[in-house]
Amino acid sequence: MVMGGLEGVATKHHCHTPEITLTSATTATGIWAMEDLLIFGDGRELYGAGHYHETYEKRDGRWQIKSLHLTRTILRMTGGDDGRR
Repeated sequence: MVMGGLEGVATKHHCHTPEITLTSATTATGIWAMEDLLIFGDGRELYGAGHYHETYEKRDGRWQIKSLHLTRTILRMTGGDDGRR
């Protein structure tokens, strides 16, 4: 859905308040709070919030994301031209 599936959709995506823990000299874990909003052309809005749970690995002197999982705490769709809520 994300790759090419959001053409014509206004979006906002915020990640903040990271909690990052070094687990070794070359590995770490992180939890980031997230919030997003998608506004579709027909008036529908998708609002969501949750947390990204990530693992990181240092390779060749650079930190890289090794894994990422999103846990949603809120996911709400509203509106539309036909009055759906």
